[in-house]
Amino acid sequence: MKVDSKNPLYSIKIERPDSTTPGEEHPTDGETTFTSSDNNVKSSIHIVPRSAQDASVIHSRIQVDREEPFKLNLTRPIGSESLGIMVVFSGSSLIDFGDGAICRLGRRHCTMIATHARGTAEWTINSGELHETIAFTYSRDERLEMLKDTQLRPGLAELAADHIKTRILWDTPALPAFLRIARDAKANPYRGAAKQFFLESKALEMFSELVTLLDQGPQPDKTIGERELRHLNDIRDSLVARYDNPPSLIELSAEAGMNYKKLNHKFQQAFGATMHGFLREYRLEQGRKMIAQGQGVKETSYMLGYRHPSAFIYAYKRKFGQSPGGDRKPGNIS
Repeated sequence: MKVDSKNPLYSIKIERPDSTTPGEEHPTDGETTFTSSDNNVKSSIHIVPRSAQDASVIHSRIQVDREEPFKLNLTRPIGSESLGIMVVFSGSSLIDFGDGAICRLGRRHCTMIATHARGTAEWTINSGELHETIAFTYSRDERLEMLKDTQLRPGLAELAADHIKTRILWDTPALPAFLRIARDAKANPYRGAAKQFFLESKALEMFSELVTLLDQGPQPDKTIGERELRHLNDIRDSLVARYDNPPSLIELSAEAGMNYKKLNHKFQQAFGATMHGFLREYRLEQGRKMIAQGQGVKETSYMLGYRHPSAFIYAYKRKFGQSPGGDRKPGNIS
């Protein structure tokens, strides 16, 4: 996989180190799915760029059906570092950075990796099983912003440093919260702007969950001042006004004048739900009104940003206890 600095976002390249055939390269300025097949090796890598540069959600599935492992060359020629949190659903692999740092990825493990500017590595995927991972990546600026007012555990001070020198910062069996967030991101039911907001919220939720775990400082202040409450009401109004095309969480954090971790914490205190949770519930309420006015289920699910009507129906039943058909205006059969 190769990231090309000539392109504003990402370019993907899959190649065998021992192959004389050049790898296929697929530049993209937005969401992309790249699938390749090499004899008994099948791979699919899905990259969803977020609003902040150098930030993304990457879902990869690689199946090696042969005796020997499969090796990929990884290159990242971008002039800035990033932080990645990788969760492994199945399979095992090894990333060799060539500078003495070796990262072993195993099933149900969560690993925090620092990717240096213009870094290279060799990724070896073991054979005989599906290797599936999801990675949340964060830019240097976003990492530093999220770590404001955080007192890290001993040994992790470098995480809050301006430049990270260590490659592998943390490795642990994936906690239930990490697995839940990763599974949510993998199975996201949305498309378009709704999907972008959903994945952005999951990426930031993952980092927030990790920071909370590593933070040894005092517990966050549970009071909400008048000025903060005004900001929170403005954020809620922005979500309501743009529920079909929500602003990014980066924009909302800037509007509120606080980082995402604090904003989400205060928002949940004030309104009883995270920003994504609030937006999900509001969308469903709007969907119920549309259905009651005679709009079809397929059209409603499309307007609300769901990938498939079945995902909308499932969410609708969970919230209202019945399928949309129970609220449909008489006479409408669509």
